[in-house]
Amino acid sequence: MKPIISIVVPVYQVEKYIENLMISICNQSYKSFEVILVNDGTEDNSIEIAERILRSRNVNYLILNQENRGVSAARNVGIRNSNGEWIVCVDPDDVLYKDFLEILLNSCIIYNTCVAFGNYQIVSMNDLFREPQKIYTSTTIYQEDILYSFLLRKIKIISPSILVRKDIIVNNNLWYDEDIRFSEDQHFIWRLLLSVDKVAYNKTKIYNYYIRENSTMASSDKNKILTGYVGFVNLCNENYFENYPQIGKHVLNRWVLGALRSSTKIMKFKDFEDLAKKMNYKKHFKALLTFPDNKIKLLSILAILNLESFYWINNKFKIT
Repeated sequence: MKPIISIVVPVYQVEKYIENLMISICNQSYKSFEVILVNDGTEDNSIEIAERILRSRNVNYLILNQENRGVSAARNVGIRNSNGEWIVCVDPDDVLYKDFLEILLNSCIIYNTCVAFGNYQIVSMNDLFREPQKIYTSTTIYQEDILYSFLLRKIKIISPSILVRKDIIVNNNLWYDEDIRFSEDQHFIWRLLLSVDKVAYNKTKIYNYYIRENSTMASSDKNKILTGYVGFVNLCNENYFENYPQIGKHVLNRWVLGALRSSTKIMKFKDFEDLAKKMNYKKHFKALLTFPDNKIKLLSILAILNLESFYWINNKFKIT
């Protein structure tokens, strides 16, 4: 009997988008899955739209209702109530390649891992169902290498493209931190990578990531971003990186740089400046002068010397 994959979908005000995700789920080549829709207090017709499509395709699904508590709480509720051996938490406005589940599960089976993740591509409303140009063979990456690759952004990982065995989450207490309202995915990913000895990776772009204007990132304010800062301060103070001190010493500082670069796109300078000061940016950027990436060093120097110039340069140009 094929293992069941539980697809957890937090649902909040996404009636314009959720049909696309549901169609891509129904079209998966791997059929042994369940869909768990977590109604996070949505006030639109998102749940009705999703349920109509799933019912019409005879897909096994479950609806869980809660007051609006955010994506982390919704994912945790979905995981706790799942029946599958494997978990993937996808976003309701994205689209999955038809072999998304099959590629990830086969990667875990072939390499005897409990975690696999795939590459992703950013799409627009006009090409939500864009297929990957090339299909790659999965590889296995051991813990130290994946930690360094994630730190240096040589391999970019997003939480919705990760398949993980449920018992890894439960036994290692790897629940999403519900106090974090910004960058909760990255916080989860670091703890997950530190909990397994290896992962499987497929660089095929099997997850289509759509960034809408009213998404969490686009609508984040200073207080939300500061919850992420507190979360990463705690992460780096709790001995998670005791076996990898050379990685751990950079994680918080690198996160601050990334958060501030993202904030230049959504904040006026005065708000951005206030946020930077509350995160003690000079301290973190000075620490990044030893980071093993010249681009990061140059950006840090710029911010230390002239925060406003850092703001405008990142505001005008694409963040990578």
